[in-house]
Amino acid sequence: RALASELTGATPQETARNIFAWQVQKLKATHYTRQDLGAKYALAQLEGDCTEFAYLFAALARTNNIPARVLAGFVAAKDKVLRPAELHNWAEFFDGSAWRIADANRQVFDTSYQEYIAFEVVKEAPQNEKAIGTFALS
Repeated sequence: RALASELTGATPQETARNIFAWQVQKLKATHYTRQDLGAKYALAQLEGDCTEFAYLFAALARTNNIPARVLAGFVAAKDKVLRPAELHNWAEFFDGSAWRIADANRQVFDTSYQEYIAFEVVKEAPQNEKAIGTFALS
């Protein structure tokens, strides 16, 4: 909650950009792990794969009363062949008029919409011993 408060901006867009910038600067991207480790893990360890990046963004945005969600799908250039192993998770936030991409793992903020192909809005993952409060910081 303290970090979310520190990252609060004058507008939802500014707050989301602050969260994104903090993640790009502070979080280390790791290789894919099969188990969802959650937002708390990413915050405590300052690392994670795309899932933890997305969960932490959503948690920090929601703590600032900004609607946020995590999506699963693919990021594909015009002639990209999709491969199951390249499934990717990213966050989006609602700025009051539209859902905006915030993918700190790939350093994409509110751009490249034509490359993001969503297949699922990720629901909160089942709790496990490492992912306490997947989307929530409390």
